[in-house]
Amino acid sequence: MASNTMAQVQAIDQPALKKVRVRTFGDRLRRGIFTHAPATISLFVIIFFALVAIFAPLIAPHDPIKVDIIKRLQPPVWQGGLPGYILGTDQMGRDVLSRLIYGTRVSLQVGFFATIISVVLGATLGIIAGFYGGRLDDIIMRLNDMQRAFPFLVLAIAIIAAVGQGLDKLIIVLGVFGWSNYGRFVRGEVLGLREKEFVEAARTIGASNARIMFQHMLPNVTSTLLVLSSFSVAALIIAESSLSFLGLGVPLPTPSWGNMLSDGREYMETAWWLAIFPGIAIGIIVLAVNVLGDRLRDIFDARTTL
Repeated sequence: MASNTMAQVQAIDQPALKKVRVRTFGDRLRRGIFTHAPATISLFVIIFFALVAIFAPLIAPHDPIKVDIIKRLQPPVWQGGLPGYILGTDQMGRDVLSRLIYGTRVSLQVGFFATIISVVLGATLGIIAGFYGGRLDDIIMRLNDMQRAFPFLVLAIAIIAAVGQGLDKLIIVLGVFGWSNYGRFVRGEVLGLREKEFVEAARTIGASNARIMFQHMLPNVTSTLLVLSSFSVAALIIAESSLSFLGLGVPLPTPSWGNMLSDGREYMETAWWLAIFPGIAIGIIVLAVNVLGDRLRDIFDARTTL
């Protein structure tokens, strides 16, 4: 009788157990993005721009810094411009499309590499501050408050004016001074995590503080870092464009969307294409990154079921 009862329980439970599937971090991420059309489109737009940046030498039809005064200010080809110069030429006779393609490299390099620096620095300081607390926490958070008291762009302008121009310097300055949001958010989460049972268990088995922080706590703040970094990429692309527009970004003649906008503002009435096309490129990539960031925030929201 008992064996029959056990068999019936197993027969009932086994189909139910087959339906149970634990969703991993990657599963939740893929399902959240690819079931949401705007996020999917945004992801492919970002991938497209990344491929353009990587293969710029193969895609660009002309040398982006080659000057040809005879061909200056030629309109796009559909307005009667020169064949082979699809988006026209600038005031120096350089191909606008080629400069736009190479400008993608600068904007994405600044956006992604500066974000990586900010994430590493902010996450490290945030974990240390939240884990140890006390005087060390006070020092790190007061540094955070001091930096946040200054507008980010104004601070970046002051530092770059002091250290000089250059793509590497621009990435380092924007990356180092972009850590504050990461540090504050990560610290807040670690303050809650350090009281959890898994931290006590790790201490019990003799795990070092470094191992507890970076092997046990860090994975628990990954979703927060991912969401923050997605918004940071968009903000840094705009920051680079703004600095280049002001003449403090990437030095000429290296093309960037910001200095293309700066060059084109003087010709808006006679050569609209000089400023419109880099402006459209900035708008598209920033919109795509922000839409994807919004979706990531929804995916990792505890109240969202995916």
